[in-house]
Amino acid sequence: FTLKNNEIYTKVPLDYEYFNSTEVKNFAVSVACTIKMSDDKTLVFNRTLHVALLDRNDNGPELQNEGVYNFLLDNPHFKQGDTIGNKIIFTDRDSLRSNAHLTYQIFNDTSELVRPDCTAYEADHTGKIKSIFSCQILFARNGILSQTSYCFSLVASDHTV
Repeated sequence: FTLKNNEIYTKVPLDYEYFNSTEVKNFAVSVACTIKMSDDKTLVFNRTLHVALLDRNDNGPELQNEGVYNFLLDNPHFKQGDTIGNKIIFTDRDSLRSNAHLTYQIFNDTSELVRPDCTAYEADHTGKIKSIFSCQILFARNGILSQTSYCFSLVASDHTV
């Protein structure tokens, strides 16, 4: 912290998610101010300022692992609701409460074959809050895949960041 024109400023931004839940609830700054009244007299004032860190949606979702997933289908026949491949995990350093506007979209699904089924939960096993989004790709309808290769993209977007 630094003092300018009788106002206290942080030297670096304070991110709610950087601190563990105990630190956020008890965040305080101790300020000692020394005033020279005369050549031989000084006064020292000590104050503790409690700081309320606000939970803002200031981080975007990130893939937990690799950016490209390739899933092999053994059978070209598929049914609505069947799963495709493994779950895809996105993480976000913001809390679930502040992540209310996260959306999932499939792009380049020219045959409208797939849809995402995503579940969100919050973890703090490291002491720092984090949102985790587990997405499973499902077939959106019944059919037979006629192409040998079918490519699409799953994108998690947070338009409030």
